[in-house]
Amino acid sequence: DHSLEQSELDSLRSVLQDSFAIDEAHANELILLAEAERTEATEYYQFTSLINEFYTQQEKRDLVTRLWQMAYADNRIHKLEEHLVRRLADLMHVPHSAFIQSKHKASAD
Repeated sequence: DHSLEQSELDSLRSVLQDSFAIDEAHANELILLAEAERTEATEYYQFTSLINEFYTQQEKRDLVTRLWQMAYADNRIHKLEEHLVRRLADLMHVPHSAFIQSKHKASAD
């Protein structure tokens, strides 16, 4: 939705710390690096192609769930957030049924 609220940033930091077993300082550094990469990127393929190469199907589904959790962090889903999660799931070849299951799981958390 073109705005990163504190709740979404906190959710991202938490996901990074839990997923990669890193401390808050390292999570903050990754967020800054990711932001720099995002501003330079012209497409999502450069990111999703790496995910497709190295992630299992289950890891990709878990990632989609985490994306939904971040989108729900501010207690609302903006249409641009939904579009982005849907687009990334498509590029990662996550089946639509798994996309929907991930959305329901994240909304229940």
